[in-house]
Amino acid sequence: MTLVSSSNLTEPREAEQALRIARTHAGMATWAGTGPAGRVCRDCQYLPKPKDAPVKPAPCGKYTELMRGRRGEKVPPTADACKHFVERRRQ
Repeated sequence: MTLVSSSNLTEPREAEQALRIARTHAGMATWAGTGPAGRVCRDCQYLPKPKDAPVKPAPCGKYTELMRGRRGEKVPPTADACKHFVERRRQ
């Protein structure tokens, strides 16, 4: 049996991953765009939101949890959601 190989067989995945890497901000728990389509960090419970104030860039709580307490860089609230996205409860 002979396996047919072509360099273009992996291009779509590589292009997709390159886009995720480009859209991922330092301090995110994992790759941007791996969460629910159209959702952003501002809607996630892991990005702190002061009561009665707009969401500002802040360290991701999931990143801090995964890094055993080490806080990461501040993540913009408009960043595409990652796979750890959990819907923020409405107050």
